[in-house]
Amino acid sequence: MILILIIAAVISGILGDVTDAIIILSIVVINAFVGFIQEYRAEKAMEALKNMATNHALVLREGKMIDIPASDLVPGDVVVLEAGNIIPADVNTSGKSG
Repeated sequence: MILILIIAAVISGILGDVTDAIIILSIVVINAFVGFIQEYRAEKAMEALKNMATNHALVLREGKMIDIPASDLVPGDVVVLEAGNIIPADVNTSGKSG
């Protein structure tokens, strides 16, 4: 559709109707700008959704309870589980190591 508008603007310019050519090209530029803004906002929204969906773990480290991303778990971390929690990573829930 954009190509058709650009071709129409070129034809209008060649035929001597400069006002129509300028109007059509202005519409194309405005359309491109609005499309760019919408795409940018969509990317930001997807990034925010991705950040909300990251798994977090409540961990006991050095005697303190901290909330960390599940990707930051290391061997030896004591993960505190509550009802409804998603168990992060490859956690051994048996209470035994190995």
